[in-house]
Amino acid sequence: MSFSVDQYIHMAEAHRRGLQRTSKQPRCLVTMLPGMFDDYLAEDAARRGVEVSDEVRCQAGICTARAAYRIHRERNYEAEVLSGGANSTSHWTELVGPGMVMTLSEKLTAALVEQSPAVESRIEASAPREVVEELRQKFPDFGKACDEGSMTPESFRSFGPVVRFQQLLADGLQIIMQEIRTRRSSRN
Repeated sequence: MSFSVDQYIHMAEAHRRGLQRTSKQPRCLVTMLPGMFDDYLAEDAARRGVEVSDEVRCQAGICTARAAYRIHRERNYEAEVLSGGANSTSHWTELVGPGMVMTLSEKLTAALVEQSPAVESRIEASAPREVVEELRQKFPDFGKACDEGSMTPESFRSFGPVVRFQQLLADGLQIIMQEIRTRRSSRN
């Protein structure tokens, strides 16, 4: 699971090193989470009192996934970019392109079927320059996500979207553990 170009590069390089040590060719999918990144920025904006339109903010995750995809293609990395965690049809329509792998929830699939958007390669497109500039000005984590060399592997764990994602997973695990305890105690 990844939220930045540097995370993708780090994983793609590790996969490439692994491929050099084996005759097997295991597939590697590095998941970019554009919807979860957008959600993190919405929470960050609310916490810091930053005003930004949804239209601008919702370009952030798409920009990071596109940036990772560009590096994948330029460097011919074997590790594929997978877009997951989509919560908007634009997370699909804007990332369609050759070699891009995506997952879709049942809800998002239904929305795409209902809306029937044109299926055209948009992965190589860019967000308008003014949108990218606004995201850079208002969200330091946007620059960290998109700019190669802005993060080290040691900083990945404390990166805001990663911390949020880990907390969501921990909270979900607590809910599951509580349900298991409840069911076990009801059997006694």
